[in-house]
Amino acid sequence: MHELAITQSMITIVNETVKDKDVIVREIRIEVGQHTCIEKHTLEGCFEVCTEKTPLKGVKLTFIDVPASWKCSECHYTFEQRVADACPRCSNTNLTMVTGRELQVKSLEVEPVNKDDSYGN
Repeated sequence: MHELAITQSMITIVNETVKDKDVIVREIRIEVGQHTCIEKHTLEGCFEVCTEKTPLKGVKLTFIDVPASWKCSECHYTFEQRVADACPRCSNTNLTMVTGRELQVKSLEVEPVNKDDSYGN
């Protein structure tokens, strides 16, 4: 189950990003390419378990789907298609995947911690 390792890496990235900042993470946006073979439901479950007793407990995960796109080496046409055997414009079969393999923390939604409220000031 590679989703567990991915989740652990994602948590490390988020924690390093907000380290030494007075913020609470509310949402993590993750880009997931169509060809990453990631089970989003499994990733969510791993995240829930891994963050159970941490400040990231209850943080919303939002997935941004990135479709597969291809570029033809002959006519340089770029097109979106889940699986591509040939360029729809010139029928060349020498294609390069441009998008579809992404898996990254794209952005975080955070809010500042109001320290005054916790101390009654």
